[in-house]
Amino acid sequence: MIANENNLNGQGGSDGADGSDAANCSDDDNLSFSLDEDEDYVALDEERLIQLKRNDPGLTSLGVVWDSDNGWGDSFVNSVDWVVEGNCIGKNTHLEKFYIENFDAELHDEHAWDHFTAFCKGLASNRSIERLRVFSSNLAYDEGAFSSLCLFIEHNSNLCRLEIGECDMDSECTRLLARALSRRRNKTSLKEFILKGSDISGMGDSVELITALNGYCNLVKLSLNQKIGQGGCTQLVNMLQNPGSKLKTLGLCHNDMGGESSTIFANALAKKTALKFLDLSYSSSMSTKLRAFSLCWQNPQSTLKRLDLIRSGIDDEGATALGNSLANQSTLRTLNIGWNKSITSLGWREFASCLRNPNSSLEKLSIAGNNIDDEGAAAVANALANNTVLKALNASDNGSAGAEWRSLSACLQNPTSALENLDLRQNNIDERAVIDFADALAHNTSLNTLLIDDNPGLTTRSWAALSNTLCNKSSIERTYLSNHALRTVIPILSAIDLSSDLVALLHLNENSNKTEVARQKIMKHHFPHDGTNHTDIQVFIDMEMIVLPCAIAWIGRDDVGRSLLYHLLQSAPSLFDFDSKAKARGSKRKLETV
Repeated sequence: MIANENNLNGQGGSDGADGSDAANCSDDDNLSFSLDEDEDYVALDEERLIQLKRNDPGLTSLGVVWDSDNGWGDSFVNSVDWVVEGNCIGKNTHLEKFYIENFDAELHDEHAWDHFTAFCKGLASNRSIERLRVFSSNLAYDEGAFSSLCLFIEHNSNLCRLEIGECDMDSECTRLLARALSRRRNKTSLKEFILKGSDISGMGDSVELITALNGYCNLVKLSLNQKIGQGGCTQLVNMLQNPGSKLKTLGLCHNDMGGESSTIFANALAKKTALKFLDLSYSSSMSTKLRAFSLCWQNPQSTLKRLDLIRSGIDDEGATALGNSLANQSTLRTLNIGWNKSITSLGWREFASCLRNPNSSLEKLSIAGNNIDDEGAAAVANALANNTVLKALNASDNGSAGAEWRSLSACLQNPTSALENLDLRQNNIDERAVIDFADALAHNTSLNTLLIDDNPGLTTRSWAALSNTLCNKSSIERTYLSNHALRTVIPILSAIDLSSDLVALLHLNENSNKTEVARQKIMKHHFPHDGTNHTDIQVFIDMEMIVLPCAIAWIGRDDVGRSLLYHLLQSAPSLFDFDSKAKARGSKRKLETV
């Protein structure tokens, strides 16, 4: 398994602004790195065709996937009257989300484009759809269908999200799109515009498109993943510096800004804007530009909270610049510098300065896929020993540095550590490292996720050590003081089979009431349900009278506890005779054999 480049929370499933499936990132506290949202669409089939014709209010989302792998062969396509179905969508008043995927006329028969064009003409009349996604389709094959889509964009005043991803678009398509956006009378409804992974031919076309978007002051999310040039950069700066701009999320992946363009853009970011998330991933030679960009997050007025620099050509120079600039800043909370393999141990030592500095505000960090060696891993791990701010660290897929990640034990032992999520998958983590982690977690109350699967050195002893940390069964007191925070050690879809004991303990720890978690563990492991453990009933017999009522109330909260009370009453009825208890104080009564 290859670690997801854009994921920090370790649960998989999200991708970044470059154009794959994604999860919502609008929330600043979301741990996954992503610019876009997953959308749930109901695929068009015979049943949905009937609903369309009825204008069924229960049909609010619809996806048209022109792909035989999804049950759409040419026979099904040819059996549908696309003029009628397009008109049904055009007249529909309940559809809110619409999705078109995988249309390529060259992959279907000679009638496919006619079907698609007729369908788009009908769609152009719709006014209820709020979210339109067109993905992996050849829009440049014929301008007729795309012209109809642009009419929909121009005249649908309810449209609030438009996404065009992985589509072939020539200059004429881009100009048609820019013209539709500039002609829209309602420029307040559109809040998200995502253009990702689409082949736009020239930077001049990008300038026209950004200029058209400049009038959309309610736009909060914008992704333009192609070269925009200095002219496009200037228009983008105008958008950011507009006092009425609400733009919070900006994706500029695959955008190799020149030196002058990057300086213009960085200077604009250094001033007060509404921007909170900036994605500059897959942009080469970022190292030489990071000093200019660092002015942004060093400015106390900056609102930028999150920065993605995945596969952006960062080397030791860039890592040093990042470390120095982040050490004393108070704005940036989340940073993803994964898959920048040119950073050596020297660069990681310099970058780690921001993790050692108590003034750093960095809370979430991904350094996944960087092939960090032992020396670099030790530098990062040691820097975190006294860190009290970082909440999430994704250090997965760093291969050779397994042994040195053991140094993170010092961080896990720190009672002031804020670390909640730690991803160490694919790092050659061995049994000894997991045992060290387990020992360090004995009294840890913050870490709830430790992902360590895909490490071939793990054994049953590794999982046993974690089980003992979650429930030390040597005494009731030690069980009570065990770790009740950790609840995940492998992803949900992992193929690893954990012991049933560890699975049960992790499940118990999911309860936010940690006092109740401790109680359940004590009841389960010290007072078996069958009542055979007579020895532990001695605990109650030896209690002071002032404590005994509280203990009885504590165990009697559920059926398991009430069963224990019944056995306790049977075994030692005199225990509930408080006069006898008072007379016998000072001597220990032994449990009679029942």
